[in-house]
Amino acid sequence: MDLQYRFANHMAELYERLADALSKKMFLARVAFDTSYSIDSMLQLWGLSGVLTEDEAAEQLNWRRAFDNLNRNKQKIILYGAGCCGRLVGKALLQNHSDFFGYCDRNAADFQDGLLGKPVIPPRYLFEHANECYVILATMDYPLEIYHYLLTNHFPEDHILPYFGKPGASYDSLIASMYFEFPELYPKGKAFVDGGCFHCETSARFAEWCSGAYSKIIAFEPDQENYQYCQKLLAEHPVERLELLRAGLSDHAGTAVFAESDYSGSCIMEAESDRANLMESVLTQKNVYEIKTVALDDVVKDCEVGFIKLDIEGAEYAALQGAKQTLLRDKPFLAICVYHRRGDLLAIMDYLHGLIPEYRFWLRHYSFVGCDTVLYASV
Repeated sequence: MDLQYRFANHMAELYERLADALSKKMFLARVAFDTSYSIDSMLQLWGLSGVLTEDEAAEQLNWRRAFDNLNRNKQKIILYGAGCCGRLVGKALLQNHSDFFGYCDRNAADFQDGLLGKPVIPPRYLFEHANECYVILATMDYPLEIYHYLLTNHFPEDHILPYFGKPGASYDSLIASMYFEFPELYPKGKAFVDGGCFHCETSARFAEWCSGAYSKIIAFEPDQENYQYCQKLLAEHPVERLELLRAGLSDHAGTAVFAESDYSGSCIMEAESDRANLMESVLTQKNVYEIKTVALDDVVKDCEVGFIKLDIEGAEYAALQGAKQTLLRDKPFLAICVYHRRGDLLAIMDYLHGLIPEYRFWLRHYSFVGCDTVLYASV
């Protein structure tokens, strides 16, 4: 029993380390989502992203009543978008025992076997059966354009449901600020570590964000296709003082089994086994191969680090352990993704707080699904 009391007290201690009211609300919403994977807890996170008004956030929570009414009247609820966001929304709905008819996607021909046991239909089906179809825009890619496309083809506006998204939402500006809140907390002139640089957009955004006030950028990308794309992009559009390394960050130097994926982030297989249940259903492996892993302490050595960003698909905790000496020495500003694995938020806050008690924490969320929650830390 003592363990439970200690856990509750420690949770309260971490909660008090959060530096603003929004972060505290987000902490509770994130813990609720990681515990339940419910649609309502997902929508609570979405409501805290800053994209929705207070009334719009409240309206989102009416989704179940709308679903029940439509299903009772034999209407077809269709998720528009069979990409990663649509898959996550569909998986969450099914886990919450809420049914829907299927998906709509312009590339429906690519889904001959359906998705999550549901059919994937082309848009023309909607236009031919408009009276019985109700659509949810389950995508962050061009939602406003899709909305106008539906209306242009005379799909009834009142058959486009306002849940799990917002056609006019400024997703571009939302994603553009991901990792780059709180510019006043970055100690300019030091190195930036870009863990999981993907196509190097983050490194380029960082250089612009701080007006070039950094000593160097050390970017890590283990995915072979992404790494090759980065090389090509940097050859065409160089980023000053950037060192690109094809390696995964971990708590030790060595090798790991790595899985490329089409619809969610490629990842180290050890981390994949602990990914949230919602993510498991969207992981579609293309290639599995061995990659090199490194500990950040061994790479940066005497280089003073001012900012570490980690978005490495569940390997964040191990990477922070491999950066222990750098963290203790430089106490850098941190932007760490805490949504890939159930428990990441608590485990990473606990590790950082135990290592550097002066760290204060902020939380921000950047999507209408359970992905893209970032923990910021600064002394």
